[in-house]
Formats: sequence, C-alpha cells, structure tokens
Amino acid sequence: HQLQMETEMKCDCTLGLLSNRTITRSNIAEKLEREVFYQGVHRYQPLTKKQILDSRRGYISKFNYCPDCGVKLNWKQITGEIAETT
Repeated sequence: HQLQMETEMKCDCTLGLLSNRTITRSNIAEKLEREVFYQGVHRYQPLTKKQILDSRRGYISKFNYCPDCGVKLNWKQITGEIAETT
C-alpha cells in the first residue's frame, strides 16, 4: 500500500478522455471549466461540472486505472477534490 501511495505522488495520473482529449490529475479542473464554457457558448447546452463528469452522458471516458503507473483511480476522491477547488 505504501508503494502505491509513493507511485501516486510521483505520477500525474491520466484519468481518462474528455471530449477526446486526455485529462490528468493536474489539469482536470481546468479542462472541466473549458468544457462547461464550450457547451454553454457553442452548443447552447449549459452543463454543470457534475453533469460532464457523469460518464453516462458521453462527455467523459473514465479510466479505472492510470495507464502510466497502474494505480487504481479513486473517482470519489477526485470529484471531491474538484468540488473543493470551485
């Protein structure tokens, strides 16, 4: 478990794809802001970050594991971190 935490700290885990663009732990908040803006301005579909993070809607493809380091991604924690930054 300690090794998993050390690997997680070193890797900027790849979380998935948002509108066919790679998202990482460090840029997910910024990419979500852009997607909310884009959907509201260009598609006339105002969406919240929560709606975009809902993989059933088709905007995001979430990985279960980071393809770079193999760490299991905790989406509950990741969405909690995003909610804190906004």
